[in-house]
Amino acid sequence: MKPLIWKVRHFTIVILLLFGFMACQNGTVFHESSDIEGSNWNEKDLKSFRFASEDSLQAYDFYLSIRNSSQYRYSNLYLFLNTHFPDGQIYSDTIECILANDEGKWTGSGIGSIKENSYLIRRNTRLPLKGEYVFELQQGMRHEILEGIHDIGFKIVRTPDKN
Repeated sequence: MKPLIWKVRHFTIVILLLFGFMACQNGTVFHESSDIEGSNWNEKDLKSFRFASEDSLQAYDFYLSIRNSSQYRYSNLYLFLNTHFPDGQIYSDTIECILANDEGKWTGSGIGSIKENSYLIRRNTRLPLKGEYVFELQQGMRHEILEGIHDIGFKIVRTPDKN
């Protein structure tokens, strides 16, 4: 009979492989999160995500994920997204993320005071140049410090072929 610790390790490895396989199946090519220190997001604190694109013909869907607590005072979150292209050009966009409905009930998933929302921010988008892209996010709520935002994530998924 094998020791319990070996069985737990074996089970953990199988689960990790299964999740890795599922991640490959859904077309995710990039997924990263950035913690917000003390859950207090300073307007000067830019969150950067770097992605190296090798295929200018591949289309992608871009997602944001936000984890907030009930200490967050607003029902929405405005973000400034600056996309830095490999040739030095910068494309800027403003994104509004709805975190609570009209009745004030938090949207998203999670148990307790922490909720997570995922937002599709660009669909079927090509990155026209090969090289490194930098996606910078900045909170745009007109307050120096935002309380209650725990982390923000950025995900890039291959758009499925329509064959």
